[in-house]
Order: sequence, then structure tokens, then C-alpha cells
Amino acid sequence: MDESLVQLIAASTAFVGTHFALSHPLRAPLVRMLGDNGFMALYSVVALACLYWMSEAFKAAAPASLGGAALSAGSSPACSP
Repeated sequence: MDESLVQLIAASTAFVGTHFALSHPLRAPLVRMLGDNGFMALYSVVALACLYWMSEAFKAAAPASLGGAALSAGSSPACSP
């Protein structure tokens, strides 16, 4: 598997995983520790960092790894008559 695709999968997993972890099991203890505004700041920084990582990994991934070669060749089922 292409390294850039591995990075994209890892970044996407981190984005979803941190949203789940910070929205459910870790929310109450972190709000108690950081307060509402501190928690929102932490949540925002983590989300933006993961989103940035994901966007950079997407840009680095080869189009063929993302299905781009197949789509540009017209082999997509949606392109079929």
C-alpha cells in the first residue's frame, strides 16, 4: 500500500477517533479540568490539527490510489450509459 494512502487512512481515523473520544468518554473529565472554554479550545485545536493532517495526506495521495485513474478513464459505473 502506498505510504501516502496509509497517511490518509491514519489521519482520517484520527479525525473520527478524536471526535468520538472528546465527545463522549473524555468530555466530562476535561470540562471539569479545563472549564467549558478550555475544553472548546482543546477540541478545536485537535480537530483542526487532524483536519490539516487529513487534507495534506489527501493532497499527497496519488490519484490512482484514490480511484482517480479509473474515474478519468470513464470506468466508473456512474459514467456508464
